[in-house]
Amino acid sequence: MSRFTCVRLGLVAGCMLSLAMTANAQPKKDDEGSKQLNDMYVTLKADLYEVDDAFFQKLAKAKWQSKADLAKLEESALPGKEEKADEETPIALIRKQKLLVEGKGVSINEGDMASLLSSVKEITRLPSPEQLKRGKSDAQSFNEGVSLRAKAEISSDRRYVCAKLVEKSLEVEGSDKVNVVVDKKGTEAAGEIVFVKEQATSQARNVPDGGTILVPLQYRPRDAREKDRWLVARVTVEIHIKAEDRLLNQGK
Repeated sequence: MSRFTCVRLGLVAGCMLSLAMTANAQPKKDDEGSKQLNDMYVTLKADLYEVDDAFFQKLAKAKWQSKADLAKLEESALPGKEEKADEETPIALIRKQKLLVEGKGVSINEGDMASLLSSVKEITRLPSPEQLKRGKSDAQSFNEGVSLRAKAEISSDRRYVCAKLVEKSLEVEGSDKVNVVVDKKGTEAAGEIVFVKEQATSQARNVPDGGTILVPLQYRPRDAREKDRWLVARVTVEIHIKAEDRLLNQGK
């Protein structure tokens, strides 16, 4: 199958790895000031959505899929059924959910790690007891929220990308305010002991060239928990070969 063959696959609702293949993806230029891209590289883009519980649970229960599974799905796609199938896929349905962060395309060489998206807010607290004892009075600062990074490996037939996705999150769960003696005279200063929960998880997913996957995130902000909602990343992947990109541009 050609890299630029248009394939659109309809999967049953709840399939975590939903595909939305696109034809003749527009080649992207190397970002100025970024690392030099090789003759073959990968562009990834991630958008962050807040979704309802039912939508999230269907994704979370979906089966992991190998390249062989994806190939069978491509073969089983029936001509004339694309439009109906597309409307029923999680990829299509997520557009009805709440978009929180619209990411930008990031181009990287195979094997490199890149930051795809970040949704954080700064939380400040009083100085810690350790700071005060050292004579430091600067406030403590924490970036509460979630970030997603990715590394890409291209298959030998150049049809698939194995994307390793690393999710990191931080949440300030609470704090205790304390008075700290800061000198030999018994002078006290107000400080704060902050309790932070940090998590890091990673997972690998096969993605067809030009395809899209939905990734349920482990991190759940307080306001999302209160509304019984979750976070999901929509990740798209494209393989670029500079020689082919030049031919496409010449044909315009």
